Amino acid sequence: MAQFFALPPTVLVQFVRVIDGSSVGIRQGSSTTVVSWRDIIYVRSDKKHTWIRTTHGTLKSSGALADIVETLSPLGLVRIHRGTAVNAGRIRSLVGHGRHRVTLTLDTGEAFLVGRKFQRGVRSRFGFRN
Repeated sequence: MAQFFALPPTVLVQFVRVIDGSSVGIRQGSSTTVVSWRDIIYVRSDKKHTWIRTTHGTLKSSGALADIVETLSPLGLVRIHRGTAVNAGRIRSLVGHGRHRVTLTLDTGEAFLVGRKFQRGVRSRFGFRN
C-alpha cells in the first residue's frame, strides 16, 4: 500500500500522472506523492480549483477536471457530472429515481447525483438499461 504524506493545503497540485497500472503520482511544489489508485475516491471542481479526495485527505489543484479525468480514466475514473468524477471501483450502488434522476453511492457512504448528460454512459457502464 502506498504511503501518503500530506503537504500544506496552500501548495497546489501541479500535475497528476499514472505511474503504473495501480499508482498515481501527484506533484505538489517540489515533491511528488505516490498514491495507490484505490485510495483516490473522487475528483470535484468548483470555479477555480479541482479537489482530489483520497482516503488520506484532500488535495487542491488548479488544473482542469477534464485534464485529470483524461489522465485517470484508463484506471477507472468516471465522469458523473460536469463538476464530478468518481473512482468506478468505489461505486457501491446506483439508484434510479424516475426517468432522469440517478443517485450513485460510494463505499465511503457519500452519495452523488449523476448529471443528465452523463446518465446514459454511467448506466451502460454498470449494466443498467437506459
